[in-house]
Amino acid sequence: DSPEPADRAATAPAGFQTADLHVEGMTCSSCASHIKEELAKLPGIFDVDVSVRGKSVTVRFDPKQVQPPRMVTVINGAGYKADLPPQS
Repeated sequence: DSPEPADRAATAPAGFQTADLHVEGMTCSSCASHIKEELAKLPGIFDVDVSVRGKSVTVRFDPKQVQPPRMVTVINGAGYKADLPPQS
């Protein structure tokens, strides 16, 4: 019995990390779906949550397979403007 998609964040394998990306250019749910589809093509992506209103994308991922700069490149290549939050 596999978990429902809503339960995926709670069951991410150990070692997975979360990246919060700022994304400009999203205007509707189709934009959110497009970004999710593009990121899902990358290895190591576990879950993607897109907030059009918040202009943000939260990604749970395996850092051994993919890093946030690659996610930014993919989102930018899909026609949006993504960037990483400043490091504190």
